[in-house]
Amino acid sequence: MSIDARNRILSRLRAGIGDSKPRTTADDCGDVAHYDWSQEEKVRHFTDAMTAVKTEVHQTTASHWPVLLQLLLREKQLKKLLVSPARETGQALQHVDEIDQVSIPENPRDLKDELFFDIDASLTTCRGAIAETGSLVLWPDHEEPRAMSLVPPVHFALLRASDIHNTLTDVMKAEGWADGMPTNALLISGPSKTADIARILAYGAHGPRELIVLLIAN
Repeated sequence: MSIDARNRILSRLRAGIGDSKPRTTADDCGDVAHYDWSQEEKVRHFTDAMTAVKTEVHQTTASHWPVLLQLLLREKQLKKLLVSPARETGQALQHVDEIDQVSIPENPRDLKDELFFDIDASLTTCRGAIAETGSLVLWPDHEEPRAMSLVPPVHFALLRASDIHNTLTDVMKAEGWADGMPTNALLISGPSKTADIARILAYGAHGPRELIVLLIAN
């Protein structure tokens, strides 16, 4: 839809409700909650919301997270880890021989069979996070396809505390989504779960059964 066509449709809608005043960004976000949280409060709200839905959040540092990841993989008896060699995750782990790494190939479809049957976990980066709802924000692309956070039974996510925002609106403003929205943004608020069958809560039905956040302090 062109900008002109969009504006004509919105003009007719506004005329129908007697509102001819041009809308602004403030009008569009007027009903969104606003929080004046400090960085520490954002981390606390995010962590509390995540752990309430059985997400593990481990605070770490930029230099120590590969060691922490190795310990968690050993503790959970996870063998094959899917990583992207083009992202900081894969680059930081390229010399860690203790982790059996599987890299995303040039054509991700070449990995289909191994992805569904042999890979135990994946490690992705995060575009950001939302403190209000306890949600990770991922932008899947060719380097980190969407399947990385949907198919393996365990999903590790590397997140910087400085990338935690108060609300989704704050994420959109900080990232400039008005000038260039992602084609596929994922908001992840915990491991996959369902209670469709006999109202019994089960994890891992439609995606990873475990979500583990490696939270890098500022």
